[in-house]
Amino acid sequence: MHWQQKEWLTLSEVAQILGVHPSTVRIWANQGKVPVHRTRGGHRRFRRDELELWMMATKQQENELNVPHDFVQATLQQVRARADNGLIAQQPWYQKLSPEAREEYARGGQMMLRSLWNVLISNDKETVQVEARSLGEEYALRGRHNGLSMAEAMSAFCFFANVLLEAVLAVIEESNAPSPRAWVAMLRKIKVFVTLTAKAMLEVYEAHASETPLASD
Repeated sequence: MHWQQKEWLTLSEVAQILGVHPSTVRIWANQGKVPVHRTRGGHRRFRRDELELWMMATKQQENELNVPHDFVQATLQQVRARADNGLIAQQPWYQKLSPEAREEYARGGQMMLRSLWNVLISNDKETVQVEARSLGEEYALRGRHNGLSMAEAMSAFCFFANVLLEAVLAVIEESNAPSPRAWVAMLRKIKVFVTLTAKAMLEVYEAHASETPLASD
């Protein structure tokens, strides 16, 4: 059943609708940022109509941040254009990957953009940390699964981080933004997000330092 036809939604369904990690929804619910109810068993449930109203209010707040309405779409187009320019095929870590793994990594910029957007519209430090850690762990586990060393996995992450940053800068340059301070604040958030994500990646690799990297199937 489509979520718009359901009266009550689970935490996982709300996370999928909002495009965030379930842990982020849990934090927002605990902080009262998202309307939530508890079942007798203590499970979180969300009313569809309340969620829709919350989404509308959040969208209005986003527009008040002087961030262009089509920021995500414009940035995503830039990410695709820059990731498809053939430069990725020249990367040593990319040449080690199977065709299936290459497709996963080619979508890495989109995954990073989704997490980054959640960070940009939030002023909550815990949300930033959850999104960064979740993304860092995903990159680390993907790298290990495909037999990449820590250095190679970090090179892959840096490649997509640079692609994303260049895409964001291109969107800012073309937007003629009236408020430079807003963009500076955004770039500072991006710097913190990338740093925390890289830190989470390294922690996962260090935790498995004594293990042999997982080979791809």
